[in-house]
Amino acid sequence: MRPFERSWRLALGGLILSLGLWGTGYGPWVAGLVLLVLGLDFVWGVWDPKRGYFVETLNRLEPRGKELYLTFDDGPNGEETTQVLGLLEQYGAKASFFVVGQKVKDQPELVRAMVQGGHEVGNHSWSHSGWINFSNAPGWQREIAPTNQLLESLGVVPRYFRPPVGLTNPHLGAALEATGMTALGWSFRTQDWRETNLEKLVERILARVEPGAVFLLHDGPHPGVAASKVLAVLLPRLLAQGYFLTPLPH
Repeated sequence: MRPFERSWRLALGGLILSLGLWGTGYGPWVAGLVLLVLGLDFVWGVWDPKRGYFVETLNRLEPRGKELYLTFDDGPNGEETTQVLGLLEQYGAKASFFVVGQKVKDQPELVRAMVQGGHEVGNHSWSHSGWINFSNAPGWQREIAPTNQLLESLGVVPRYFRPPVGLTNPHLGAALEATGMTALGWSFRTQDWRETNLEKLVERILARVEPGAVFLLHDGPHPGVAASKVLAVLLPRLLAQGYFLTPLPH
């Protein structure tokens, strides 16, 4: 039973209790409190994939050593992705790229470069639409399946799906089951998409990494520090601490 199912069952019990108390004057207050808590719990479940509220989500892996799982979202993105790939090669690091189907269609050579570099490539939806989280199961499949098909034509067998912004809903699980995908979240948010201070961002990451952690940067366009600039500072520091960066396992 998923957490959201338990929440709705508890809420139903609370509402039944409120009906029993209605004549005392406490019923409306109990019902209002139940609905408020349920609403807050629902929103928290939508926004935080680590809860596994609607669908089981992989957020970290059991470490065998000091491995880390660096992931990138929202690419491929032209020269920025090219620079990221170059830095990963320079430092002997491997990563996992969660790509947007529409961008892959225009830049397939970058996905080929990811594969040739020994990196994992995952599905980050076809459109990265802001409305995707209002989708039913067929709507999610329309975002997942075409991206999978395009990646397969480039020699990729996608295993992981990371929903845009990490948002989930009650219908995502059925779509993942139909497409054979595993949902991926993260161990912590780096907030790289809005952080403009390079050193502050690097220190934030270094303070939170631990063996087995999954963390993400964005090689897609955003107002924060570019991923290539972050990697130029972050990678040598991580390696100096004995970490090694590896792609997500098959």
